[in-house]
Amino acid sequence: MGLTFLSPVLLAGIALVAAPIVLHLVMRQSPKHLIFPALRFLQLREQSNRRQLKLRHLLLLLLRCAAIVLLAAALARPSIKAQGMLGSQEAPVAAAVLFDTSPRMEYREANHSRLEVAQDTANWLLTQLPPESEVAVLTSEEESSDFSVDLGAAEQRIAKLKIGGSSTPLAQAIGRAVPLLNAKDKQRKEIYIFTDLASGAWPKDKGQLKSLVDAAGDIGLYVIDVGVAEPKDFSLGDVRVWPEVVAKGGAVQIETTAGRLGPEEDRAVALYVIAPENAGQGADAPRSPTTTGPRMRGQKMVHWKPGEAPTVEFTLTADGPGTYQGYVKILGEDNLAADDIRYFTYDVRPPFRVLLAAPPPVDRRTLLLSEALSPFQFRKTGRSRFDCETTPLDGVADRNLETYSAVCLIDPSPLDDATWNRLKSYVEQGGALAIFLGRNAQPAETFSTAAAAALLPGPLSIINRTDKPARFVAPAESDYQHPLMARFRGIKRSTPWPSFPVWRSWQFASLDKSANVALHFNDGQPAIVDRTVGKGRVLTMTTPISDPAADPDSWNQLATGIKPWPFVILSNEMLLYLVGSGEERLDYLVGDRATLRLGENPTLTKLLLKNSQNPRDATDLTFDSTKGSTLSIPGTTVAANYQVEAGGSADGVRRGFSANIPASSTDLTRIGSETLTDLLGAGRFKLAHNREEIDRTVSVGRVGRELYPILIFLVALAVGGEQLLSNRFYRRGKMAAGPRLSADALTTNSAPPPTQAKTLPAAPPVIPPPLPSETISAMGVVADPFAPASSAAP
Repeated sequence: MGLTFLSPVLLAGIALVAAPIVLHLVMRQSPKHLIFPALRFLQLREQSNRRQLKLRHLLLLLLRCAAIVLLAAALARPSIKAQGMLGSQEAPVAAAVLFDTSPRMEYREANHSRLEVAQDTANWLLTQLPPESEVAVLTSEEESSDFSVDLGAAEQRIAKLKIGGSSTPLAQAIGRAVPLLNAKDKQRKEIYIFTDLASGAWPKDKGQLKSLVDAAGDIGLYVIDVGVAEPKDFSLGDVRVWPEVVAKGGAVQIETTAGRLGPEEDRAVALYVIAPENAGQGADAPRSPTTTGPRMRGQKMVHWKPGEAPTVEFTLTADGPGTYQGYVKILGEDNLAADDIRYFTYDVRPPFRVLLAAPPPVDRRTLLLSEALSPFQFRKTGRSRFDCETTPLDGVADRNLETYSAVCLIDPSPLDDATWNRLKSYVEQGGALAIFLGRNAQPAETFSTAAAAALLPGPLSIINRTDKPARFVAPAESDYQHPLMARFRGIKRSTPWPSFPVWRSWQFASLDKSANVALHFNDGQPAIVDRTVGKGRVLTMTTPISDPAADPDSWNQLATGIKPWPFVILSNEMLLYLVGSGEERLDYLVGDRATLRLGENPTLTKLLLKNSQNPRDATDLTFDSTKGSTLSIPGTTVAANYQVEAGGSADGVRRGFSANIPASSTDLTRIGSETLTDLLGAGRFKLAHNREEIDRTVSVGRVGRELYPILIFLVALAVGGEQLLSNRFYRRGKMAAGPRLSADALTTNSAPPPTQAKTLPAAPPVIPPPLPSETISAMGVVADPFAPASSAAP
């Protein structure tokens, strides 16, 4: 903290403090001589008043001196400088101009986006910087940053700024600006942050931002608010597509949420789908997602209310194989268009081939699972998502397992090592295996061999038996986070698991480190265990799904209870999870690295990446099948539907995926000044909302806080006090308290009257010597030292 003066030459006026001192010492009045015959009455109060009068005169002198000193200091325009306030008004500065370029800066008010307002204000700010200043232009999206050649180059850089595709907290940009400025030798360094003060722009961790501000040291920090005080917006939340890979005839669920800032209102949300050009042609692989154009497939009226986020859900039936893309959109105009649309992609593929293997009688043991995966009515109408085939257990090793999407072992009896090893090789190469353990898995030691242990989640221990009360499936809260339980999340309170008792199940002595429990029973024992083996995975269910309802020794009633719809959903989700329908991802957030499975095709090396926002802007991609069957695509930059193409329309590759901005990046909820103070620290930054406030705060930052008003106030107090005391001290016509003497008594002799009648001759008047001024003052008769001699007290 320091003190500077705008006009230090005026401090010479402090020398005028000598004037009242000289006046008090030199211009003291010579009192008028008076004749006082009875001096004894005047000397009574001399000693008592002498000290008091000296103190009063000293106080009066000090007030007059203080008034002159304060007035001279005020005219010199002093200012105080605290941390972050260095340099003079005209000294060159090193400045970092930081812009929030998140999607919400596209919000329009008075036909101007927030970014346009920030650009206009920043250009004005550049004209206010002192000559020879250096400026670096940074954004919340770009990581590279450096100083511009001159102010003109900085202005061009500002003019080229564009809205980004994601929302990055400003702390990262501040972290880049601080070392950039510290590398400069300018005395004054400043950071200007242009933001709409939306909560998403600031980190949740207060300590992270405070540490950056502390590292900034003496760098001046200015937050320029370009947002709208009360924004109004309709918004769609993050979109969810389930499943993203579906068999022909399956159901695709697309859902999002409706958010509102502003008054309640009813507005429609529509679903548009872009079908592939070969949809319904029976192709074996997904083709081009491009076609003649989007077609509305649904519309719902939504009541938008602040503070609520109702779910908007659409359900589609998967048509012919291919890659389908589309978007959900709010109908009507809005201040912020970025959150009015959400893109999505899903793949429709031929029915997944599934091999069901069981001990004799094979048809009876596989019936319940086969009907759950591929109901007769669905097979008849061509809408089944699974194509199930059955085989005895001893025929598994003879099958070409690579042609199947999944293999299911239903209540298997002990298998030889050759069969286990064949299954292991299939899974390691990316296959999927489901094992439903039952009464035939005995003795337990036969399922604990090295070959079986490579696939099972652990060695079998004992059969857990119970009668009353019966056990049942009871998913723990963590179970609902597993992908195969995704369909149960919204109905977890209404699923009647206790209606389907489980009397017997297998227990494991221990679980492999690569295994985790996906579903529990109500006693905490595992019901379904998930294990990754190589590139594939294995699901093991500890109770069978093959016992008929009439069997008195049935292990459970999961598939045979009254209306066992939970079992139908569970078995379908298990197989969808195994075949990768629940794992392959086609919907991403902007900035994420996307991946697409293209298979091992040695002839495929070059591809083109396009997006629906800029169809003519294509990016070349390179694919090396020797390094895997997955194409990795760098982070996307805009929200859109993307297409990856290679080769001709007959034998080429046509795949697609979507990228959306996160819902948090368009959250316009503003933070208050108190929250900003908590994040940056009290007194560590300046907040401005317009050019006038910017000009005022920057001036204060460079020259400090002026003390002129305070000093003028003190001058007024000093002058007022001086007047009050001088009027009190110099009141005329009053004596100090003491013996009151009449005029006659003061001018006549105090001798007693004569007792004799004899008349004596008149004696000449006795003239006493003049009284010292100290004595007259002690009498309480005070003379103004600044008054003329003729005005002395009588």
